Amino acid sequence: MKSIFKVLLVSSLLFSSGFFLTTDATASEVYDTSSSQSLPQGQPVNFDNIQDINEVVQLIDGYYYGYGSDGISLRAAPGTKWGEGTVEYIGQGSQLVTNYFWVKGSSMSSLNVVGNAERKAVIAKYGSVNNNTSYKMKTQQKINMSPQTQGYVTVSAQAWCYGRD
Repeated sequence: MKSIFKVLLVSSLLFSSGFFLTTDATASEVYDTSSSQSLPQGQPVNFDNIQDINEVVQLIDGYYYGYGSDGISLRAAPGTKWGEGTVEYIGQGSQLVTNYFWVKGSSMSSLNVVGNAERKAVIAKYGSVNNNTSYKMKTQQKINMSPQTQGYVTVSAQAWCYGRD
């Protein structure tokens, strides 16, 4: 009887501590560039005939600013990092493009390496994705030069979910 009480006490403490802790959820996805199939639609991941990484960043930012999709918006005070895209060279012809945006659940395509990472991060934090809810996201795309397209291609993506509206 005493051991059952201890088990119940420990499990309830673990549950309640996990319930009250607030953590950011993260997820990542890798796209296999060796296959000849076309890339899934959604967030831009394939950049044909582009020779400058800054053009790639502009295309990604253009998508998030609403040129390629609706349901994505900036909602942050001036001076915060939400809404600014950055690029970092990580060696061997690879760059890491990081974006901070509020993304609507319906804009996270599970058929796309970036959207799939975003969906997994939201599911890890909240259990499911609501298509009508916007989520505060940080998304990183690892981008490599692609000899097949004479441009760049996203080979993997990571996403972090920080909150929702």
